[in-house]
Amino acid sequence: PTIASYDVIDDVLYKLISRGGAEHIKLPYIPQSMIPNVMAAYHDHPSSGHFGIKRTWYKLKDRYFWPNMMSTITNYIRSCHQCAKFNIRRRKLPGKLHPITPPDGIFEVIGMDFWGPMSLP
Repeated sequence: PTIASYDVIDDVLYKLISRGGAEHIKLPYIPQSMIPNVMAAYHDHPSSGHFGIKRTWYKLKDRYFWPNMMSTITNYIRSCHQCAKFNIRRRKLPGKLHPITPPDGIFEVIGMDFWGPMSLP
């Protein structure tokens, strides 16, 4: 980063970012010591709703700046105990395969696969 991409106003360091247009957006540069407080305010607070990674990113990206912001947000949300406790899995857990014992005689085990319905051309 060049010095021109930063600005200091009233003892606050700002990161100058251009998104889409020619105008620069001034985002306050958050020091490492304040990142947990910002994340708690935008993710853990009752009014923030424990949103996911993308939604939290969209809430923060135009308000603050710190290096590796997306990875910080991702790690913070993935380590959130409340989210892990209440978010349901969207997939079934992989099950264990059980061996089928071979039959002792003829026609003891019959299997049938169903496939369809099919539309005829």
